[in-house]
Amino acid sequence: MRGGRNRRPQRTLEVEADIARVAAIGETAENPPGGPWLFGYFTAADIMFAPVASRFQTYGVSLEGRAGRYLERMLSHPLAQAWFASGQDEPETIDMFELPTSG
Repeated sequence: MRGGRNRRPQRTLEVEADIARVAAIGETAENPPGGPWLFGYFTAADIMFAPVASRFQTYGVSLEGRAGRYLERMLSHPLAQAWFASGQDEPETIDMFELPTSG
């Protein structure tokens, strides 16, 4: 996560559709009984969303409402925090996958 922040890729119609799909899924959080996760309790489905939440953070995509709260909850989960911390120690960068920074 060292150098990934503040990247701004082009947001095509396809990208906007993907963002809307993630927002729709995130809106289902907080509804099930048992807790604030996608199926109520924290499950593998939530773990699968950690990379999505990370990408949204990296590329400056914010969501409102339940979807936004869900992504923030995912980003602050101890497992996600441990994953991010381990990424700080990663010495390699794959230049061909890097986007220019904005600002």
